Amino acid sequence: VETCNLTVEGIVGQRLICDHVRVCGGVTKVPLTKEMISFCATARTRYRAYLDEERSKKEKDDQMKKRKNVVEELEDIKRQRRSLEDVCESLQNDADQMEEKAENSAGTKMATLITKSNTLRRRAKEKREQLVVLNADIEKKATELRCLTDQ
Repeated sequence: VETCNLTVEGIVGQRLICDHVRVCGGVTKVPLTKEMISFCATARTRYRAYLDEERSKKEKDDQMKKRKNVVEELEDIKRQRRSLEDVCESLQNDADQMEEKAENSAGTKMATLITKSNTLRRRAKEKREQLVVLNADIEKKATELRCLTDQ
């Protein structure tokens, strides 16, 4: 008897059957009781129920993995957002400091400091635009997560 594709439950069942046949003295001497006939008649139904249960377990596991991935992506995007917010704040503070220094300076030094201040403000503005995109991504992932939770 080939057993390479059997599960543990299948192997145990096969051993029980072989042992019972051996105890009875052979295949032709196994008594066919009403209980055995009804058990065999419902075997296919029980097998289908088992397959349905296994399929639902697999679907549930897949859904949990997908949900976990979305949560991880959401946390990653939130970390990126916090980092960008810190960078924006730092750039804005540096630009303000440059502007204050420019107010106290004169001539070419003032022009240089104003140019640096404007450059920092431009970079801060670009980072804020990236923040808008990240916030949209966060909303999208949060919506996706809500949809996965509702299922």
